[in-house]
Amino acid sequence: MEKLISSRIVFECPIFKVEEAEVEIPNGRRELRWYVVKRDAVGIIPVDAAGHILLTKEYRSAAGEIRWRIPAGGVQEGELPEDAARRELREEIGYDCHELVPILRAKESFRSVPAMLHS
Repeated sequence: MEKLISSRIVFECPIFKVEEAEVEIPNGRRELRWYVVKRDAVGIIPVDAAGHILLTKEYRSAAGEIRWRIPAGGVQEGELPEDAARRELREEIGYDCHELVPILRAKESFRSVPAMLHS
């Protein structure tokens, strides 16, 4: 198992940070690791009274195309995932929800992106 020796933020922007970590691996050697550090996020699968799933359609600059997607966004510091889900739903499609049912809590990546995704 790796042992963390030290870490520091080597890059920061409004969307993510890059952390450099020095670790000691089981054979005693020290190595550097780099991690993308993002805040946790929520994704909401809104279902209307008729049972239809509501999606948003928007241009995603990283993909370079318009995509259909569920309402989603970041959890602000000090904000509960449930509150973030309600906020994102209002911001993205103008709806309030009557009930939130958590269906998934998963790490985005086990290797380099330690952000939690809540749905």
